[in-house]
Amino acid sequence: LRDKIVAPAPIQELTPRWFLRDSNWFPDFPQSSEKIMDFYEKTGGPTVDGIISLTPTVIERFLRITGDIEMPEYGVTVNSDNFLLVTQYQTSVAYDRVENKPKQFVADLAPILLNRILSPQGDLGQLANLVGQAIEEKHMLFYLANEDKQELLSEIGVTGEVRQTNGDYLMVVNSNIGGKKTDGVMRENINHQVRQRADGKFVSTVTITRDHKGGNTEYEWWNDDNINFMRVYVPKGSKLIRAEGFDYRPRDPLLDERTAGFTRDNDIRSLEGNQIEYPEYDVVEQADANRTVYAGWVVTPPQQERTVTLEYELPFKEMNWYSLIMQKQHGSLSTNYEFDFSSARKRPRVYEASFDATREHDTIQGSMILRTDQAIGIELK
Repeated sequence: LRDKIVAPAPIQELTPRWFLRDSNWFPDFPQSSEKIMDFYEKTGGPTVDGIISLTPTVIERFLRITGDIEMPEYGVTVNSDNFLLVTQYQTSVAYDRVENKPKQFVADLAPILLNRILSPQGDLGQLANLVGQAIEEKHMLFYLANEDKQELLSEIGVTGEVRQTNGDYLMVVNSNIGGKKTDGVMRENINHQVRQRADGKFVSTVTITRDHKGGNTEYEWWNDDNINFMRVYVPKGSKLIRAEGFDYRPRDPLLDERTAGFTRDNDIRSLEGNQIEYPEYDVVEQADANRTVYAGWVVTPPQQERTVTLEYELPFKEMNWYSLIMQKQHGSLSTNYEFDFSSARKRPRVYEASFDATREHDTIQGSMILRTDQAIGIELK
C-alpha cells in the first residue's frame, strides 16, 4: 500500500500504518468490503467487481468433498482434519524467510482445491448444501460494487450488514490484535439478561466470559496471551450504567511522531473522533452502523478465564412488547449464548423465537450455540 494511512487506534498496538491486510476492520461487511477494494487499488491492483469472503471453516468443509490433497513440494497431505494446523505451520513456521512469501502455501493449494470442487466428478448438490450452510453461519459473505445486484444479495441475506431493528440488538465483536492465532483455542459464553423495571424502562446486563484453552499445546501460536479488542454493538442511544473486567492499555506517547505526514481515513476519523471515554471502566463509546458501541481490551492468558460485564439502559420504553435481534460475529465459532428476560410490571409471553425459549414463572430463558443470527419477540400482558 503506497499511501501512508493512520491505522485504527487498536491496530496501532502493532503498527501506526494501516495496510490492506487489516482493512477488514468494520463488522458491517459492505463497509469493510469497500475499504478492502479501495486499499487493493491503492496497492496497484485493478478495480474489482466484488468480494467473496470465506473462513478456514469453509475450506475444511470443502475438503470433506474433495478428499485428501497431496502437496508433494511441501511434503504434506491436506485433509479436512488437518487443514488448519498444516496451513498455520506452513504460513507461520516453515516458509522461506529469504523469499518471504508466507502465504505461498495457500496460493498453491487454492487452485487445486477449486479444480477438484468444480470438476465434472464433483458432487454439485453436496457443494450447494455446503455453501448454503456456510452462508447461513456467516462463514461466507458476498459484496458487489453494482448497487442493484448488491441489493438483491442483501435481500437474500448473504451480504453481512449490521442488521437494523427498532427493538433491542446485540452483537459481540472480537478482534485479535497481536495475540497470534489464539482465537483457535478460545471459548466464549455470552449471558444476556434483560429486565423491565417498574418504570417501564429496560436494562440489559451482558456478561461475556472468554476461556483460553491453549498454553500447553505443541503449537506455539496457541500458547500466547489472547489480546482482544472487544466491541459490543447495542441499540443506538443506549446509556452505559457500568462496565467491569476490561483491561487498561496505555497509549504509545511516540505515536503522533510516527504518524507525522500520514493521512487519516475519513471512516476512522468519524468513528474515533467523536467517541466518549469512560476511563473509570477502561471503555470507550463509539457510534457505528447506526449503533452504539462499547469497546475495550480483554487480555486472556493461557489456561485462564476472563469475564467482562456491561450494564446499560435501552433507549426505548415500551409496556406491551420486547423484541431482540442477536447477531453473531461473522466467522465466529464456539460461542454459547444464554438469554434471560423478566419484567417487574407485566407477565411476559414468547410471541415468536428462532431458538427454544421457555417461561418459568415470570422469566423467559433460552440458550444455544450461536451458529446463526437469532431473534425473539416477547409480548407483555
